[in-house]
This record gives sequence, structure tokens and C-alpha cells, in this order.
Amino acid sequence: MDSQMGILFIPLLGFGIIIFCILSFFLPYGEKFKGKIQKIKGFGLNLEISIFTLFIIIGVIMSLTGVYLQIKDYEQQLDNVKKEKEAAKIALAQAKKMEMRIVVSLEGVGENDMPKLEDVKCKYFLPGSDKHIEADVIKGVAQGTFKIILKDVTSVTHVLRLVLEDNATNRKWEKMNFMPLEPVFSLKEE
Repeated sequence: MDSQMGILFIPLLGFGIIIFCILSFFLPYGEKFKGKIQKIKGFGLNLEISIFTLFIIIGVIMSLTGVYLQIKDYEQQLDNVKKEKEAAKIALAQAKKMEMRIVVSLEGVGENDMPKLEDVKCKYFLPGSDKHIEADVIKGVAQGTFKIILKDVTSVTHVLRLVLEDNATNRKWEKMNFMPLEPVFSLKEE
């Protein structure tokens, strides 16, 4: 806020000097300055200008400097708002992602020949990518089940292929084309 006051003070002071000079033509205090000449020497210049002209030049320079600083401050604020907007978009996209736990049972596997958890690996493939994503596997609550943990799942995530492998026996189980957040139920007729 202090920098805002400084940015506003400079052009106001410049406008004040300009108004002071203009009013000096009409008010009595201006008689003191009429006819006064200021000599400026430096940088190869040798100028003689009236005090009024010098003050008006100083006032204009201060006003323009203040306006320039104000514009730069607005540009900086605009850039900050754009960065905050992008950060908010990223945060919103990240907030929409979640971890999904899928309980699976393995077809053709009984309780006695259930793969050991340490021998099991799982991976899944998403559309548009040839690379697979590793999924964590943990023991399921029910006997003969595993829980597969899919990461960064959104409401529109489509899994092309999910593969569970038993490295000890080289057996594989897979599920094709499903959306984790859109479960499919088979209803029985009454």
C-alpha cells in the first residue's frame, strides 16, 4: 500500500507544480518569478530558460513518470492475477483427481491357489498412451480378493486395459474398457 501512495504522490506533485506555474500568471505571487532566468550548464549544454518553464518541465516529467509507474504497477498486478488464475486452474484439476480402490476377485482361482501378495503386480493403460501405469495392490477384505489402487482418477477416466500378473506362476488376469467411477451393474429380474 505504501508503494501505491508513492506512485500516486509523484504525479500529483507534478500536477501541483504545473498548476502552481499556471496560477502564477494570474495571482500576485507570480510577479516574483517573472523575468527570472535559470542557467543550466552540463553535458555540453548551455541553456537559459525561465523559472516557469523549468518548473513546468519538472512537473511534466514527474507527472509522466508517475503515470508510467502506475501503468507498470497495473501490468504487474495483471500478471499476478494471470499467474494466480493458472495456479487455481492447476489446483482445481488436481483436486478433481482422486485415488480409486477397486476390489477384484480372480477368475479360476480358489482360496488354496490364490497368488501371494508379494508375487502380484498390476498395471493399467489409458487411451492415447502406449505406456502403462503401475498400480499398487493390497490384500482385499474378503477372502480371495485384492484391492487395486488407481491413482489420479477423474470422473472421465477411461481404462483401456487393466492387467494383474502373478510373477510366481506367470498367470495373468485382465479387464478391458471400463470407467472406474461409472460402475456397471447387472440387474436380476424379479
